[in-house]
Amino acid sequence: MAITKVTRELLSTGIDDNSNATAITIDSSEKVGIGTASPSNLLHISSSTADSVEMKITNTNADAIGANIYLEKDSASPADNDYCGEITWVGSNDNNQQPSFGSVSVQMTDVSDGTEDGDMIFKTNGAGTFAERMRLTSAGRLGLGTASPSSEIHVKDTSGGARVIVEASAANQEADIQLTTPDNGQGWVLFNNSSANQGAIKYNHASDYMSFRTNDTDDRLKIDSNGHVTMPYQSAFLVQKNAFQYNIALGSAVTVTWETEIFDQNADFASNTFTAPVDGKYQMNVQLRITGVDSAHAYIHVYLKTTNRNYECLLLDPTEFNGDLNYMTCAASHLIDMDASDTAYVVIYISGGTAQTDISWDVDSHFSGFLAC
Repeated sequence: MAITKVTRELLSTGIDDNSNATAITIDSSEKVGIGTASPSNLLHISSSTADSVEMKITNTNADAIGANIYLEKDSASPADNDYCGEITWVGSNDNNQQPSFGSVSVQMTDVSDGTEDGDMIFKTNGAGTFAERMRLTSAGRLGLGTASPSSEIHVKDTSGGARVIVEASAANQEADIQLTTPDNGQGWVLFNNSSANQGAIKYNHASDYMSFRTNDTDDRLKIDSNGHVTMPYQSAFLVQKNAFQYNIALGSAVTVTWETEIFDQNADFASNTFTAPVDGKYQMNVQLRITGVDSAHAYIHVYLKTTNRNYECLLLDPTEFNGDLNYMTCAASHLIDMDASDTAYVVIYISGGTAQTDISWDVDSHFSGFLAC
């Protein structure tokens, strides 16, 4: 072969002498081998000595510029998704194969419009599959398991559940995830499904409160700066009468009517009846002003009737009185167990005497309740 200038200089130093004939080799294809007589690449460095295969690049200049390695793609017509360069880690196995175990590469993106963006791609070999595991895009977004990260950090697992673990292993130490915003900003932890944002935990720095979102509705539960907890959508109601319920019929269960809703949070009260929206324990309160009570009544029975059982409010025998009563009040409070769609309403039953007893319409007659737990 023709001896090049480089070869002559190398020979003149005695590196490629008879004592070490394969220290540096340049073959007919102009491949350079260091430590090998059969270079397989343009530059091939090989050694069988432990810890001896190293390459060192030193910049001794006093300025801020350090040593560099440039991997350049020099093409007159670069295209989107062309690779500028790649560093690959290759090993050998018992089958005389040389699989790739990992690589770092840079892929050109958006070069066709002149913006000359580039993504950095990290690949590993897992379970015999050599594939992309992480990508840092030209916009500075990091994708783990996705080549198209939609945020600054995007973690995706197509084979199972994705998980991020922050662990403090030292004793008495804490693991933290910090969300920092301006003083008038908001910090969010979002829970999305395939189509929309359904749940969230939010901290509002301007008003100093934390709230929780479910079913794409904000402030289902709210904790203010003083620790007060409010549940604006928690089932609760208060109703009262605004008209007399005259001359209660004898010998049958009569539903007490409620003409005015003071409030009905979550809209669970209708037609004198409360309907439980979910399984739970509900606090119920009943108060009635009963007027014109006939002392000849055998008994007056007021109770809260639910789907599963009845709860006593009043059981009275007026015959024990010397005469009719102008008015009387009964009041009761019960914590009751209700399943979703169970109902509750107030019933009065009067036996004997004359149908002259009324339920007063004033504020002393009301029915209320709320979901306690």
